[in-house]
Amino acid sequence: MSMAHGMKKKHEKYWDNVDNINLMLYVAVVLDPRWKMHYVKWAINDQYDSVKAAKLHDMVMNTLTTLYKHYASLQSQNVPNVSEILI
Repeated sequence: MSMAHGMKKKHEKYWDNVDNINLMLYVAVVLDPRWKMHYVKWAINDQYDSVKAAKLHDMVMNTLTTLYKHYASLQSQNVPNVSEILI
């Protein structure tokens, strides 16, 4: 019983409060070609009530969008202009 109580406390600490969740866990699942966002959305909706699920889904999408914009900006800096290639 004490082990179950300890496990419940850790679950509440790391997973119950959506503001403390490491979003990179969900980002890793989205980037896995087997699962993608469909699975993440299902898992979030399965584990949380609708209010927490909507908030967490938005947080994951914002994180993915921010990561993509950062990656795209790095790539645009590394691509030479056409005029530079022809010179």
